[in-house]
Amino acid sequence: MKKVLIATAFVALALPGFAAEPAGKVLADEGKVFANHHGTVVRKALKKGEKIDKHNHEGEDIIFNVMQGAIKITLNDSEEHELKASDTLVFNGKNFIAGEAVDDTLVVITLIKE
Repeated sequence: MKKVLIATAFVALALPGFAAEPAGKVLADEGKVFANHHGTVVRKALKKGEKIDKHNHEGEDIIFNVMQGAIKITLNDSEEHELKASDTLVFNGKNFIAGEAVDDTLVVITLIKE
């Protein structure tokens, strides 16, 4: 009986039609790494001193996660946030954002449609 089970397991692994699809996918690229009708995820690496020009994302809620480094974010030309690794800033996309990396920084930004 053990030989039959081992043979069945081997066939299931060897044949593409029987192989299990992975449940998850690692997103390590930069730029837009995911998008569907609910929203978008963007991964961005910034060198120290690099800027994010003033812009907004009308119709979306924003979750701005700092994965490593530090960045100074300004909302609506006056509200300043000093963010470091592990910090998350949440705001409505009708607000204008601008930023400057204080160190080499990696951010992941999730835009969720309202």
